[in-house]
Formats: sequence, C-alpha cells, structure tokens
Amino acid sequence: MKQIGNLLKVQKESKKSSTLQGAWGWLEVKKTKILAKYGDANSFALKFNPSVQMKCAMNIEKALTGDAPTIKQLLYTYKIEQLQVWLMAQIEDLNSYAGVKSKMTTPQMRELAGIIIIKTGYLKASEILLFFYMLKAGDFGGFYGTVDPQKVGEYLIAFKSWRRQELDRVHHKYMLEEHNRKQKEWQQTAITREEYNKQCASEATTK
Repeated sequence: MKQIGNLLKVQKESKKSSTLQGAWGWLEVKKTKILAKYGDANSFALKFNPSVQMKCAMNIEKALTGDAPTIKQLLYTYKIEQLQVWLMAQIEDLNSYAGVKSKMTTPQMRELAGIIIIKTGYLKASEILLFFYMLKAGDFGGFYGTVDPQKVGEYLIAFKSWRRQELDRVHHKYMLEEHNRKQKEWQQTAITREEYNKQCASEATTK
C-alpha cells in the first residue's frame, strides 16, 4: 500500500510538472510574438506611451478584448524593472495631470508601479492605459490635496470590478449577435409546412 501511495504521489508530481511545462511553453510562444510585434522593452513602452490612453478610451471594447499582451506575458518577455519604468511613465503622467499641490515622489511611483504589476497579471497593456485614462477622467473618484498611491490602488480595484461587468456585457452582445446570425441562416434555409408537405407527397409519388 505504501508503494501505491508513492506511485500516486509521483503521478501527481509528474502531472503538475507537465502542466507547468505547458504553461511555460505557451508563454514562450507569446514572448516570440510580442518581440516580433513590439520589439524590445523600449519600443514596447513607446507604442504604449501615455498619449495612447485616449485611443484605448475611444474603443473600450477593443481595449478589453483585443490582442494586446497581458502583464504576465510582458513579465515573461521583459525584465520587471523595464515594466516598472513603463508604468512609472503612466503614473508620472497622472501625477502631472492631477490638479493637486502634493504629488507622488519617485520612490512612491516606483513602488506603486511594482504593486500594479503584481495585482494586474491578467490585465492587458491596453487595459492598463484605459485604467489611467479613466483615473484622469475621474470615473472612480478624484484626489483631494495629494496624489495618494493608496487611492490609486483603491481605484484599481474599482476598475477591475467595472471591467468584469463590461466584459459580461460584451460577451452577452456577442452571444446575441451569434444567435441572430444563426436565426437568420435558419430563416434563409427553412421551408414552410406547406412546402414540407408537398416535398413529402412528391417523394411518396416517386417511390
């Protein structure tokens, strides 16, 4: 019985290892695609610079469902320090925009960038830009007297909640469109009861 227990343990570990290898293999494929499309970390940061935030806001559905890489994929492709620099550019843009006297310090911005990386692994780069645009627009609230990094963290939670609802809405829209498409196809190929009866009568006559 002990050997059977050991065998089961080995099987579980082997299955876990295979799953991890599959996940890393998938990330390796994504890394190749990201480098081919966006280039090095500097080129990526330029393509997703703060001025692109408005483009993401103008097409929210694409920002949420498009093919932009996720933070997890970017972490596998580039160094975490490089992603921090990219995010700090977004934070610094927010810092400059906010109409308050007390701004975030560089150490605060760097730490906030690290927190965002850890908390948003599944979010796309386009969604991060959309988040910062919505922050500047005051969609989740404002800053009172200071650009508080903890407040940004609170607004990030609110953004993720809003994102879930928006994705549900988009999914529902896609499902409805697919249903309507199939319904239209059925209407084009369907026959009436009278046509069906004639078809049956014709087949019976030829037999």
